[in-house]
Amino acid sequence: MKRPSPDPTLPPVRVAFLGTGWALRTQVPAFRMAGLEAVALWNRSEEKARRLAAEHGIPLGTADLGGILERPDVDLVSVTTPPHTHRELALAALEAGKHVLCEKPFALDAGEAETMVAAARARPDRLALVDHELRFLPVFGRLRELLADGWAGELFHVEATHHSAARLDPEIPFTWWSDRARGGGYWGAIGSHYTDLLRFLLGRRVTAVSAALRTLVPERRDREGRPRPVSADDQALVTLRLAAGDGEAAPALLHLSTGVAGAPPPRLLVAGSRGALRYEDRRLLGQRLTARGAVRELEDLTPEPVPEQDVGAVAGRDDDWSRGSVYLGRALREALGEGDGRGLTARAATFEDGLRTQRVLDAGRASSDAAGAWTEIEDV
Repeated sequence: MKRPSPDPTLPPVRVAFLGTGWALRTQVPAFRMAGLEAVALWNRSEEKARRLAAEHGIPLGTADLGGILERPDVDLVSVTTPPHTHRELALAALEAGKHVLCEKPFALDAGEAETMVAAARARPDRLALVDHELRFLPVFGRLRELLADGWAGELFHVEATHHSAARLDPEIPFTWWSDRARGGGYWGAIGSHYTDLLRFLLGRRVTAVSAALRTLVPERRDREGRPRPVSADDQALVTLRLAAGDGEAAPALLHLSTGVAGAPPPRLLVAGSRGALRYEDRRLLGQRLTARGAVRELEDLTPEPVPEQDVGAVAGRDDDWSRGSVYLGRALREALGEGDGRGLTARAATFEDGLRTQRVLDAGRASSDAAGAWTEIEDV
């Protein structure tokens, strides 16, 4: 999906980043590549906020949240703190009249998510978005168009795999990532992305979940060296039941794990009555049936990059999330720079989308606690 370069004559879009992890690793460099300005950095530690802001060339680093939210030179607040803090910070930013981009998982549970949605609805003139940047990758825009045009025919099933060795080392210390009560776990971190992406690509909601969530490393030591039991999942084997279109309800299978050494790249497969589309190693490939039922040669359907839109490594990172962050940043630059971000909600994940995904995450945990029993999901 082609998108023109941001107009350099547009007024600046100035961003305050709440949190110093994902924000500094990816969002700050990606958003700068997209033409946004990083004007403030917040952390609960004043010393840490000042030090990291100086290291990353951000004018203000502070632990004074109210001071940041009162600044007239902050247009957008990006909430990148751990999940158990999202509600507090997103509500404060909306109350201050700022546009908000909230990291995923969106909330701790659907109850928190509903509160955040209500606050966003009370400020209809403000953008309230979830950071599902995969929606903005051109290859997924192309995949969505092909599916909408009926390229694959009636949907039969979907598969997604995302493996890594991110939590394989038992010496990784205990943090919120290991604590289910604070929003830790791979199901929330990566399952949220794929749940949202499937809804975006297919235009179908998830009606039920059967899940098996597993902790691979049961104990980790905290920063003081004390052993702590891990309550968050490292692996998620999940089946989603998708709402029926013209045919029967179709399943989506998600295999997500942090315990795979030398893991292959992520893979997504969409199979239907007329053909199959698969995304792997940044390529979109497809095979269809001829009129007589024979399988055609493999087609490369990857959209050609626009030269001025080509995105390379972001501060040493070169994956779907870092690249997607640049494309998301460009969309924010254009929408907010033009003074009206409402058109962006047709592509971006809104707080309402965050609530829908949160219901799936909650149902997955409930299903796993019930030994994989199917758990129905109420529509929003």
